[in-house]
Amino acid sequence: HITLVCKDEIDPLSHFGLVNFDLLPDKVVENEDVLFSKEKIGGANVFEILLPIVKIDKIMSKLNSMESEKIGEERWEFLRIGLGQSDIQDARGNLPNESGLGELVSLDKGCYPGQEIHARVDSRGRLTKQIVRIVSNSPIELGAHYVEDVGKINLTSSQYDGSVNLSLGISPIFESPKIHTKLSNGASIKIEKINDS
Repeated sequence: HITLVCKDEIDPLSHFGLVNFDLLPDKVVENEDVLFSKEKIGGANVFEILLPIVKIDKIMSKLNSMESEKIGEERWEFLRIGLGQSDIQDARGNLPNESGLGELVSLDKGCYPGQEIHARVDSRGRLTKQIVRIVSNSPIELGAHYVEDVGKINLTSSQYDGSVNLSLGISPIFESPKIHTKLSNGASIKIEKINDS
């Protein structure tokens, strides 16, 4: 599995033999046993490439010819949080709608564990929690933090790059798209909505 993050004007698909092909969000295309999907996240095109291990060298060679940059886990985590892309650690213990994954849950297909809870939230017509990005100049620990004007925020992901800390967390719903405030330890933070729920 490879994740490729591109600026809007860059189309990597032609490098993989998919010329004049517009890959729509929520669609998957296959070429030579390699699956491609595309999602728009935070102003960037994010391509997911799923491939057999025997194809990894060929795909990496193509990515290198595109002057792509391979990044490490810490830098990827910082980029992922900056884009507002939820991961399993953000979803664990939270309802999909609260963690920005509500579009992945079907309320009218089959039966599955937790379906009643999702249907109840849907029938109420409103959520009580939302996923947010927290920006700070100092590292912030994972877990629950009380924030004046907002309430309890549970930080699920956090990455510090030496000058900026980006975190994702679940907070009570608030109206403003951004809030500038402080944590209980005095650290200044900016809280940004990821999705308008």
